[in-house]
Amino acid sequence: MTISFGGTDAAIVVDRRGKGDIVTSCGGYIPFCDEAYGKFIERVSLEEGLTEWKCTNGGSSDTRIWAEKGIQSVNLSVGFMDEHTEEESLDIHVAYETVKLIKGIFNNAKDLRSVLREIEGKKFVSKITG
Repeated sequence: MTISFGGTDAAIVVDRRGKGDIVTSCGGYIPFCDEAYGKFIERVSLEEGLTEWKCTNGGSSDTRIWAEKGIQSVNLSVGFMDEHTEEESLDIHVAYETVKLIKGIFNNAKDLRSVLREIEGKKFVSKITG
């Protein structure tokens, strides 16, 4: 199966256990995004009254697929625990907080575009000076 990524500027993956994690890399050594993208999402979380959200390293996930294509990507916690076991559970309150954060990101689309342009500018400068 072929997946087209054309025209995709950023990705938000919702596949992280627990709560409050904005995963920006795999183990700290494979980046999913520029620091500015993660910080933008942290700022939006605070504006939405969601004070526990923080950028962090995580494990390998499908987020890496987007990141490998050069797409700014994060993996957000959604409230599940003990995944793939008989004890798997979902904290509905946390799931709704994740939805609130994503709505906040979309409501700040103008600021998000600015952050993404800034990141692209840094990449361009790095290419010509590098």
